[in-house]
Amino acid sequence: MSSDAALRLVVVRHGETPWNAESRMQGRLDIALNAQGHAQARALADGLAGWSFDGVVHSGLLRTRQTLLPLLRQMAHAASPVVEVPEFAERHYGIFQGLTPEERGGHHPQAATDFQRRDPERAPPAGESLRQFEQRVAAGVREILGQCAQAPTRAETAPQWLLCTHGGVLDLFYRWAHRVALEQPRGWPIPNAAISELILRPAPGHPSLGFEVECLRWAATEHLALPTERGEVEF
Repeated sequence: MSSDAALRLVVVRHGETPWNAESRMQGRLDIALNAQGHAQARALADGLAGWSFDGVVHSGLLRTRQTLLPLLRQMAHAASPVVEVPEFAERHYGIFQGLTPEERGGHHPQAATDFQRRDPERAPPAGESLRQFEQRVAAGVREILGQCAQAPTRAETAPQWLLCTHGGVLDLFYRWAHRVALEQPRGWPIPNAAISELILRPAPGHPSLGFEVECLRWAATEHLALPTERGEVEF
């Protein structure tokens, strides 16, 4: 892959967890899938059956690894590398991690009010600001673009990688593709175990990211018997 070539990235959110079902913020805490999440992971594997990937990426958190497991079992014969990129972990929500929205407002009313304002530069206590989170995830994108640039070209078409990540990360991809500011409230779905398809292109002249994102398909859930959208996906 040349330095100016595109990467086709299939991005999925992890399956549902018990804390998702309780609207309890996970952030960087390592929570396993619940029964519904495991069913979604199996459905995702069926939905991606027959797809080929030049690489598979996850954040390293348990919920992404468990979501990929049924698919990786199906792909056992393939030579696709599986790479952990911690930059794709969920945003660190600091003191809000482990809390429901009601608990967040009850225990930390001023911090919760500030959080609702979506000031990109203001972090929740002991957590990451939206700007810091964006910069971290962007570094992860540049890392996988760099890995693709160093890989030998095997076909005329763009390489295709799979990324299993988190709601906050998917929110950033949508904003980048549609040029929506971090300050703006979210108005698009981010279901558990949904499939989105993106094109990433290196853009060294981009003032902050170093790449561009094109959205081909967003949040497809046809493979899921019971789609859910729960957890700390931001307002």
